[in-house]
Amino acid sequence: MSEEVDNFLEHFGVVGMKWGKRKTPEKSSETLVKRQTESRSIKLKNGDELILDGERTPILARAVARLSPAFRQKIDDSHNFVLKTSSGKDVGEMSIYKKKPDEMNVIWVEVEPKYRGNGYASGAMRAAVEVAKQQKLNKVTLEVPGLSPDARHIYEKMGFVAGKQISSSNDMWGGLTEMELKL
Repeated sequence: MSEEVDNFLEHFGVVGMKWGKRKTPEKSSETLVKRQTESRSIKLKNGDELILDGERTPILARAVARLSPAFRQKIDDSHNFVLKTSSGKDVGEMSIYKKKPDEMNVIWVEVEPKYRGNGYASGAMRAAVEVAKQQKLNKVTLEVPGLSPDARHIYEKMGFVAGKQISSSNDMWGGLTEMELKL
């Protein structure tokens, strides 16, 4: 009878297993999905510190990414941050995306109106450039609205060069202009 039990247990893969402990297969790198953008910080010109608090990847997005390698790659190429002061106050947001194998695109940078003029946007943009350099990319791109001359001034001061206007100046943005910084 002992041989029958051993054969039964072996058939179901439990021979030599310690009861109450499950063997879990190691997750392959193919099934791992980025749970959160890595946080970072950058020193501002006035000596303060800007914290770029990495946002968590939503559960639904992680679930879809497990099923779709292309979607998982989009998540891996995206970086979403909440901009915070050194004391932890939220001052804005930034989203960047590896648009092409050699290009980081700044999708969105926003600093709340009451915190503008303190170097937070410039610090966030320097951090975006750092991320691109760490990934050995050749350029950082963005689209600047015509209704945001202050933002355009920041980008030009950093060395971004304006390209073509890609939308009408009558649109809700006042016309979008492409800008690029070669690294």
